[in-house]
Amino acid sequence: MASNGEQMKNNKSNNKSPKIKIYEVNIKQDYPAVDTALKYVEHALARAKAYGYPAVKLIHGYGSGGTGGKIKNAVHKQLTGYKNTGRIREFAAGENFSPFDSATQRIIAVYPDITRDADYLKTNQGITVVLI
Repeated sequence: MASNGEQMKNNKSNNKSPKIKIYEVNIKQDYPAVDTALKYVEHALARAKAYGYPAVKLIHGYGSGGTGGKIKNAVHKQLTGYKNTGRIREFAAGENFSPFDSATQRIIAVYPDITRDADYLKTNQGITVVLI
């Protein structure tokens, strides 16, 4: 089993639906410092890619200040850099994870099964979905 809250998941919404491959990591699990959480992200993306997963769900929490926590903001900054350098294809914040968001639309265009994820359309501010 993976460490630091990492889980390889094949989710099914019902028995007739194809499996959804998403690598999930809870980077807030041990209440790490921001720099440690960013290392968890880097490690999770590398493992997911090595295992052939098309997507990663990062559980980072939202924070209690009402504007997003330090980890969430740092993760989004890190992912923006990864996207700009081609290390990842796209990412969508959980609160925007719907067909109305342009980043989510780009993810769906490549990996349509992502719409079967339990957090799709839930406006979950504590997660981010990454397309590798």
